[in-house]
Amino acid sequence: MKIKLRTEEELKQLARDTLANKIFWSTSLKQHELHMLRSVFIPLGFLKKKVLEDFKKRKVVAFYEYYGDKTQTGRAINGLPMFVSCHAITASEYDRFVELYNAAKDALENALGAKKPKENPDAKKVRAKKAHKAPVRPARSARKGKARNHRSVR
Repeated sequence: MKIKLRTEEELKQLARDTLANKIFWSTSLKQHELHMLRSVFIPLGFLKKKVLEDFKKRKVVAFYEYYGDKTQTGRAINGLPMFVSCHAITASEYDRFVELYNAAKDALENALGAKKPKENPDAKKVRAKKAHKAPVRPARSARKGKARNHRSVR
């Protein structure tokens, strides 16, 4: 798997396509799904040690692939997509991509008027006080006496 450095225009196109939800990123995986990385990007499961060392040396931080018929095999039972190819992106490219993505996202929100108004600081204080006074429920064993096992085998 070769790592090709991207031009500024290619990074801009990545930002546009990500904003249009045409790309799945490894950074989209939740913390409890990270072990599924090789199931989502299937080629990563077949990499040799030499290639993995090269990834570390080049500081690869994320993988991505476009949704589509040619690269996507469908969805696994857990709802995650599965791809037969993927692209790697280095730390410096990813940082620049994030800047471009955030700029494009802000521009789109401003154009559509979807920018959220700033919240009143006093409203945060009121919400914090209400959250602090929320009652704490006792543990289940304290509420019902002994915990019961409804699946007892006879």
